[in-house]
Amino acid sequence: MSLRRLTVPLLLAVVGYAALLLLAQRFDPSTKWGYKFDRAAATERARQAAREFYAIDTTGWEAWLTAEHQQQQDFYLNRYGAPEGMPFVGAVRTTVLLVEPTGEQRRIRVRLNPNGHAYSFSYRTYKPPEAAPETPPAVSEETRRVATEALARLVGNSETGTFRLVSETPQKSGETNFLWESVPPVGDGLKLQGVGVVRGTEVREMSISTNFAPRVSEEYTTTRERVTGVDMLNIVAIPLVVMTVAVCLFLGLIRREVLYKQPLALLLWAFFVYLIYQVFSGGHESDMLGDVFTAQRGSESKIYLSAAVELLMPSFFFAVSLALVWAAGLMQARRTNPLPYASFAALLRGNLLSSFVASRICTGLLLGGVLAAIPYVVAATGLFGALPDEPNPRTFLTSLPALATLPSLPFPIFTIYGFLVPLFGRRGPGTTTRAARTVGLVIGCLWLGEAALSQPSSGAVLLAGGLLAVAADQIYRRYDFLTLIVATLASDIAIAAAGLFIQTPETLRRGGMLTFVGLGACIALTLFVALKGRETREADEAAIAPPGTSALGQQAERERLLAEFNVARNAQQRMLPEVPPTIPGYRIAAACRPAREVGGDLYDFFVLPDERVGIVVADVSGKGVPAALYMTLTKGLLASVAEHESDPAAILREINPHLHEVCRRKVFVTLILGVLDPATRTLTYARAGHNPGIWSSSSSRELKLLSAPG
Repeated sequence: MSLRRLTVPLLLAVVGYAALLLLAQRFDPSTKWGYKFDRAAATERARQAAREFYAIDTTGWEAWLTAEHQQQQDFYLNRYGAPEGMPFVGAVRTTVLLVEPTGEQRRIRVRLNPNGHAYSFSYRTYKPPEAAPETPPAVSEETRRVATEALARLVGNSETGTFRLVSETPQKSGETNFLWESVPPVGDGLKLQGVGVVRGTEVREMSISTNFAPRVSEEYTTTRERVTGVDMLNIVAIPLVVMTVAVCLFLGLIRREVLYKQPLALLLWAFFVYLIYQVFSGGHESDMLGDVFTAQRGSESKIYLSAAVELLMPSFFFAVSLALVWAAGLMQARRTNPLPYASFAALLRGNLLSSFVASRICTGLLLGGVLAAIPYVVAATGLFGALPDEPNPRTFLTSLPALATLPSLPFPIFTIYGFLVPLFGRRGPGTTTRAARTVGLVIGCLWLGEAALSQPSSGAVLLAGGLLAVAADQIYRRYDFLTLIVATLASDIAIAAAGLFIQTPETLRRGGMLTFVGLGACIALTLFVALKGRETREADEAAIAPPGTSALGQQAERERLLAEFNVARNAQQRMLPEVPPTIPGYRIAAACRPAREVGGDLYDFFVLPDERVGIVVADVSGKGVPAALYMTLTKGLLASVAEHESDPAAILREINPHLHEVCRRKVFVTLILGVLDPATRTLTYARAGHNPGIWSSSSSRELKLLSAPG
C-alpha cells in the first residue's frame, strides 16, 4: 500500500472531523441543555442537598448515578422557551442515589436539573414489616405541617404560596400521599405539581414534576409520530430478515456450506464489545439504581445477580444474532463476490498486523469523519428543522468519559451489507441488479436516517439518511465491508466525543479530547502497519474461497491469471512503438508504465500522406483490461484515418463518432495530436479533452501550455 492511495481519504478526514467539531458547537442538541455536571460534581451537589433537606451528612456513603434525557420537557423548552425563574424544568434529569454502607443502610435519592437545582428527594431505610391496619389512619395536623415545611424547603419559602393542596390520601401503610399544584401556571401550557409522601413526621419523598396541558402533549405526540413509517419498516423488515437468515442457514447446513470458525470468532468479539459498551456507557448502573433504592435487607445478592444477568444476556443475544447474520451473509458472498469480505475475514482470523487489514482499518477511520459530519451539515442547512442525534447523558456521569464513547457493532450495516447485499448480489440482468441496489439504498436511507436524527422530521430523515446511505454505499463499493464497518464505528465515536467536548465541565471536555487523540493514534498506528506490515492478502482471500475451491486450486488459478495478464501486458507493450522515429534536427523519447498489468495509456508516431510526422498521446478513462481494449481500438482508428488525412483536427473529427458509437456509457478517450513538419520546423496540434501539452523554449527558458482555443 502507498500513501498516494490514502490521499483522498486523508483530505476527507480533515474536512469531515473539522466540520464535526465546528458544527457540533452550534447544532448539537446538548448545547441547549446547559448541563454543568460530571460525576464528582453531581455527587457533591447531591450530598449538599441531602444535608440541607434531611440534615444528614452523607460523606463516605456509596454513590450511584444516572442521567436521562426528558424528551417532552426538551420539546417544550425548544418550542416555548424556559419559564423565567423556574429551575424545575430541564431537558436532562440527573439522579444520584446515596447509600449508607453500614448501620441502618439508609438511602437518599436526589434528582437534579442540568444547572444543579435539586427538585426531588426520596428517603428509605430498612425497617421490619409491620401489620397494616384494616383502614388507613386519619391524617394528623403534625403530618400536614411536616409536609408543608418540606415543600417550602424544596421550592423556597417565597414560592410556597403559589402551590395549593389538591389532595391528601392516607394509605394503610401509615404513609400519606400529598399532591399540590401551582396556581397560576408557570408557563404557556405548563403547571408544576408537588408530590409528597410523609409517614408520621418522616418525609419519605418530596418532588416537583411537570404537568403539561393536553394541547402541548398532543403537539409533542404528533411531532414524535412523524416518522412512524420508519418504525413500521422495522416491524416488517426485521421478521423478514430473521426468516431469510434462518432459511439460508438451514439450506447451507444441508449443503454443508456454512463456515463455523469465523462466525464463532465474531460471536466472541461482538459479545465482549457489547459488554464493554454497556459497562462504560453507564447502562448497568442506571438499571440497578432503582432496585438498590427499593431493596430490602438481605436482597443485595439477588440484585447484583439480576444485574449481571441483565448485563450478560443482551450481550449474548446481540452477539449470537450478529454471528448468524454474518454466517448467512458469508455463505452468500462465497457464491457471488467474496473479495469485499476478505479483509474482515482476515481480521476475524487474527491478522491484525497485515498491511491488507491495516490499510482497510486506516481508511475506515479516516472516512468515519465524513459519516459523522453529514447530520451536522444537514442541520447547518436549516432545512426541515433537522438536528443531529443527541448524546446519551449517562455518559456524562461515568468514571471514564473517554471510554463511554465506545459504541457497539453496527447491526444495521451487518444486515444490509453483510447479508442482504451478498444475497441479492448474484449476477443477473442489469435492471435486476440496479433495482436491488435501489431498494437497499432506500432501506438504508430510512434506517440510517432514523439513527442520525433525533428530531422526527420526515424531510430531515430522508435528507440525512439518504446522504448517509449513499456515502455508506460508496465506501463499501470503493473499498470493502471492513472499511465500512470501521467507518461507522469511527463515526459513532467521533459524534460521542464531540458531545463530550462541547460540555462545560473540564473532565468531560478532556474526555472528548482524549477520544479524538485516541482516534488519531489509531490512524497513525494502522497507517504504519499498512505501510510496513506483512502482506497476507492471498491467504486471506483463500479463507473465503467459493465452495469446493481449495486453497491450492485458488493459488493455481491466481497464477494462471497472472500469467495471462503478463502475456496481455507484453502484447500491449509491443503495440507501442519500439523506438521513436529519427528526424534530422530533433530528438524524441517516450515511455509508458501502466498502473496495472494493462491499461488505457497510448502514445504513437505515424507518417502522414504529406510526409509530415504525427505524434499522439491518448488516455482511456479507467484502468485494466477494459481500458486496454479501448486503447487498442483507438490506435487502430488513428492508423486507418491517418492513411488518407493530414489535418489533425480533421483526423480527430473523423475518429470521434466511431468511438462514441462503440464506447459504453461513462467511458471516454482524451487525446492530443501534434503534426510536426521538419521542413518548416512547425508543429500543428489539435486537442480532444486531454491535458495541454507543454512547450519549452530553450532560448528564452520559458514554458507554455499548448491550450487550443477550440
